[in-house]
Amino acid sequence: MTLDIAAAILTGGQARRLLGRDKSRLVVEGRTILERQLSMLSPLVTEILIVTSAARLPEFASVDGARALVDQYPDAGPLGAVLTALAAAPAHPVFVLGGDMPNVTGALVEALARRHASVPADVTASESARGVEPLAAIYAQSAVPGLQRALASGDLSLQRAVRAVRLSLLPAPDVAAAGDPATLFRNINTPEDLP
Repeated sequence: MTLDIAAAILTGGQARRLLGRDKSRLVVEGRTILERQLSMLSPLVTEILIVTSAARLPEFASVDGARALVDQYPDAGPLGAVLTALAAAPAHPVFVLGGDMPNVTGALVEALARRHASVPADVTASESARGVEPLAAIYAQSAVPGLQRALASGDLSLQRAVRAVRLSLLPAPDVAAAGDPATLFRNINTPEDLP
């Protein structure tokens, strides 16, 4: 079942801890993170965007089933990439996914979409032991003014930005039903993080 949302995979990070290697191309259980994410998202969403840097655009321009675009705020981290994605898909809420997160499940996307459709919010996110998970969350177009205010203030923390808008949190039992909370939001930051 296709949900009435778009998806954006954010791949613009500099991956300093991986010596500049693109984290979405790392192999986890026989497939790259990007392949895992595309396979999970394709049957669920209306469109998949890949938000990346101008330098990395050629690497993603020919990815089947996705539209690659350049982050319009290259020095603003994930906050700028989320704004870029929302501008590129103005007709839909956007499920945002960090390009280094291999374990997010379709069940989580569906649970977030159900919550987003039933509880008015600018951002619908899960909460983990680390706190709010803004890189596995649904952003409504109504989030744009608040995110732009955060950008203009110079505070580029996406964590703080989502807490400054209408935030709806997926209840913990719903998160647990969608996958193991201990691994669901795990991201790959160093070679040691690879399974």
